[in-house]
Amino acid sequence: MPLVGIQCTHKRKNVSLDECLACAQTQKNPCKYAAEVVEGIKFFAESEAEKRKGMVSATSILGCVRNTFLCQTNDYYSPLDSLYWAFRGQIFHLLCEKFKQEGTTTEKRFYRTVGKLKISGKMDTIYPATKLLRDWKTTKMVPRRDIPYGNHVEQCNIYRWILAKPDNTEPVPIEKILVTYFDMNCTKTLECPIMDLDEVEKKILINGSLLQHAFETGEVPDVVEQYPTFWQCSKYCGVAKQCSKIWKMGQTK
Repeated sequence: MPLVGIQCTHKRKNVSLDECLACAQTQKNPCKYAAEVVEGIKFFAESEAEKRKGMVSATSILGCVRNTFLCQTNDYYSPLDSLYWAFRGQIFHLLCEKFKQEGTTTEKRFYRTVGKLKISGKMDTIYPATKLLRDWKTTKMVPRRDIPYGNHVEQCNIYRWILAKPDNTEPVPIEKILVTYFDMNCTKTLECPIMDLDEVEKKILINGSLLQHAFETGEVPDVVEQYPTFWQCSKYCGVAKQCSKIWKMGQTK
C-alpha cells in the first residue's frame, strides 16, 4: 500500500509522512497527535507497503479488490484518524507476540498455491498441539452478540484453508478458531464458526483470481456491487477519489 502522506485537515492540503512527523515534533501541531504516534504510523505504513506489494492475501480478497489494487499501485494520502486504528491494532499484536506462550507460533506468514494463484495469510497465534488458531482484533466495541463479526469469520477460515495445505511446509490442521477482541473497556473471546473448506476455496478463487489478474495486466478490477455504499467506500477507502473518477468515466483501465 503506497501510502505517501497525510490529508492534513489544518493545512487543508496533502503533506508527506515526513512533513507530518516534522510538524508533530514541534509539539505545536494543531491536530495534537504525538510525534511518537505519527512516527509509529509512518513506520507501519511504510513497512507494510513493501511487504504486501503485489501480494494476494487473505485480507486483500475479503474487501473491495479495486481498493486493494489501487492502494498498491497508486500513491495516496489518508487522514491521520483513519490510520490510527491500524496503529492501535499493531500495539496489541506486538504485546501479544511479546508474551507468547510456549509451543505457539506467532505472527508467521504462510502461503498456499492453487494453480497459478498464490494466497498468503499472516497468522496471529497458532497452537499446534491443540489444533487451535487465535486471531487478535482491536475494535471500537467488542461484538454484543456471541459471534465474531462476519468478515473476521471469513478471514480466519481462509487462514484455516491455507494451513490445510501450505506451501513448503507440513499441514497444520486447525479444528478450532478463537477471535479475541479488544476495545478500550474490555476483551472478549468468541469461537469462530468453522466453514467448509471447499466453499472457502470457491470464494478465494473468485476474488483472488480477479486481483492477481489485475496485478499481472494492470487492468483495474470492477467495483463491488454495493458501490458506492459498500462499507469501505467512505471512511475506509484511501483511493476513493481515483475510484470515483474511474467509475464516472466508465473505464476499467
